[in-house]
Amino acid sequence: VHWKAPFDIARDTFSKTVQLAKKIEKGSSDVVGLGLASKTITEVSQDAVWKAMLFAMRNPAECGLKVSNVTVRDMSGYMQRSMCILDKPGSPTVTDNIRVIK
Repeated sequence: VHWKAPFDIARDTFSKTVQLAKKIEKGSSDVVGLGLASKTITEVSQDAVWKAMLFAMRNPAECGLKVSNVTVRDMSGYMQRSMCILDKPGSPTVTDNIRVIK
């Protein structure tokens, strides 16, 4: 292969490509979305925590989120929730696919 571009331009292009790849890799994750986590809960049973989590996912307005028009659908392997976010301009509708990752 006969390279006709100046060496400096080629080196700069490849350096920028590597820098971009490193930046993308740093910001990447196997997890999509925000996810939720907490410190270890010891004051109540695992069943009580699970019931509270299910209630919060199905009833976000009753748990403090400023949302409206919440719809929940039980899908195969996940729950799909759609809702309008009242705090954002235009109250956009978002759809979340909620899964349990053990």
